[in-house]
Amino acid sequence: MILRTTQKVRDLLGIHLDSAEPVLPEPQFLVEWYVNHIEVDRKKYYVFTEATTLFTDIRSSRGITTPIAFERLATDVLFDIFKFHGRFLDLKIFETIATTVTVHKTNNRRITTSMNELVRFAQLRGNDDRDFDYINGVILGYLDYDKPRERLEKAIEQARIGQYEQRNC
Repeated sequence: MILRTTQKVRDLLGIHLDSAEPVLPEPQFLVEWYVNHIEVDRKKYYVFTEATTLFTDIRSSRGITTPIAFERLATDVLFDIFKFHGRFLDLKIFETIATTVTVHKTNNRRITTSMNELVRFAQLRGNDDRDFDYINGVILGYLDYDKPRERLEKAIEQARIGQYEQRNC
């Protein structure tokens, strides 16, 4: 699992990266996530955005102050995607992705800009019950005017078809 974090997140967690970044291939579904730290209604949260679908999960940052706790939170986010949205995906995929968690710098302005649009929407709307799932229903230009939830469903269906084809080969 690759976590592309903002400088704010790295400062909060005390993570220092070398200036030389390894060149990574195009993001793969559920493998690469962008992470930022935000404040909504005076409470602080981590924003996890999947790089290919822009599906976003917002979690409280309370008590998450070490890199180990942050990695656990990231794998919890990934597991919840498998549990609630990808019920038909093989859990071996989850295990493969979650085995190694690495932190890198953000490298795609288009993704961070779209992520910031979702964050601003959440901050403007606020939230009394702390359920931010409504932001995955926002139409984004980066996704050719799709919604992140729709893109996630399409990607899961493609992954399911790929699993089926691999088993039958």
